[in-house]
Amino acid sequence: MAANNGAEGIMTTVHAYSARHALYRIEQLIALAPDAKFEQSPRELVADFAKLVVHLGYDEETRERWVDDVQAVPGVEDCEYVLEECVAA
Repeated sequence: MAANNGAEGIMTTVHAYSARHALYRIEQLIALAPDAKFEQSPRELVADFAKLVVHLGYDEETRERWVDDVQAVPGVEDCEYVLEECVAA
């Protein structure tokens, strides 16, 4: 995952079972950073930069993909991501 390019917006991919689990996976990747010092928790960092998560479904038999879920990420509340559905699947 590469995200530091100086542009106003970025796009990246991460393998996960759902939109919420994609955010958890990014937290795990942040935790792997050696000697990283953050003023915020990894969850708050992710919520600050990940404004939209698009989750794709996949059919192993046909090998087709489709947009399964689109969630906005307005922030963190009670130590959990707040997600708002943008498009009904």
